[in-house]
Amino acid sequence: MWVCNGKDEVYQPAVTSGATKLGDATPTGTWQIYAKQTNRYLTGSDSRGSWNDYVNYWMPFYGDYGFHDASWQTFLFGDLQKYPIQGSHGCVHLPMAWLYNWAQVGTTVSVQS
Repeated sequence: MWVCNGKDEVYQPAVTSGATKLGDATPTGTWQIYAKQTNRYLTGSDSRGSWNDYVNYWMPFYGDYGFHDASWQTFLFGDLQKYPIQGSHGCVHLPMAWLYNWAQVGTTVSVQS
């Protein structure tokens, strides 16, 4: 992930995105962060089952897709071997404190494959 302020890169964290080999790709497109929340549960279900996961930080950018921490993740963020089969349900997992403090509601998000 590249976080930019104008044309200047200000942060480049490793991330885990959607489990593409399981049909849970992170949607591509351009949106804006439309909310910021802390200390909440993310709930849902898909072909892999249901979840009710506590997150410290949540910033949605497209429907139920967004940025959040993932304390339950058992592999390193950015592990290119594991995320296609053990990645998210489409959200972007990363160490969130810096991004949460930097980004504002309305910050543009562009997801590319």
